[in-house]
Amino acid sequence: MGKATKFKSFAQKAWEDFKYLISNPVPLSFSKMGSYQTCAYKYKLIYNEKQPGKPSPYLAYGTIMHDTFFEFESISAGAKREYDDLVRIFQKNWDLHIESYRRNWGKSIYELIASEKNTPAADLEREAYETGILMLKNYWRESQTNPNKVRHVEKWLFGEIGKYHITGRLDRLDQQPDGKYVIIDYKTGQRIYSEDTLKDASRGYGLQAGLYYEMCREAWRDRVDKFIFKYLQKRQTFLEYLVSRWIGAAHSAAREALASESRSFTPPDSARLQTSLPAAVLKSIREKLEEKL
Repeated sequence: MGKATKFKSFAQKAWEDFKYLISNPVPLSFSKMGSYQTCAYKYKLIYNEKQPGKPSPYLAYGTIMHDTFFEFESISAGAKREYDDLVRIFQKNWDLHIESYRRNWGKSIYELIASEKNTPAADLEREAYETGILMLKNYWRESQTNPNKVRHVEKWLFGEIGKYHITGRLDRLDQQPDGKYVIIDYKTGQRIYSEDTLKDASRGYGLQAGLYYEMCREAWRDRVDKFIFKYLQKRQTFLEYLVSRWIGAAHSAAREALASESRSFTPPDSARLQTSLPAAVLKSIREKLEEKL
């Protein structure tokens, strides 16, 4: 590619970025939408008033597992990786999040949910640690027989759909022997959602799958094959939940809905925009899905 062609390509990209910025894009993410659907007041406190959320053993636990897999997969490809490396990284992250809370506050973070669970905090903490070790074993077993190549871990995605700037982070992106990509999302909880629940791309994990799949298709086109939920607590093997049968309809519905909303949704001020936008977008997505599914 000659210098003139490179400059033209750079200038065109810079112009497109400039036009996008002056259009005053609206930031959205799966987390924002999920928070709004759970509790609009909570959404207001977190995203509008910027108030920090309460410590949570569930959030800390999810962070521990995700950070552990990220650090393990980030070990140099030329270095030999062992199961002991996975356990060592897990224990380091456990100390960082669980033990540091105990040192700072003089009690276990699981005290926050002990009364709710009607179980001593020490028992909850021990159970969480043992479950973490079980998930590490499952992860290690699967990695030894996985024919795919791990291409990205904890990869940020950025998408533009109409007026909306959508961000998300993939747990993992694998490349199959045929060259196509598989989007993988880890689930550390026990609850396994039904196919009917996942078909609803207007909320919950269905919404997450639809948004992430759409952004990956924007980046890698038809090389994206499917989206897989991996439930890490299943003994010996992962339970794979494939949603590729409906995801095409879901991401098409999301695109149409968001494009439509970008033309029609014009609230009077930015404050109202931030609090009412997710509801308007999700309602439109749901209507589009009802037509397609």
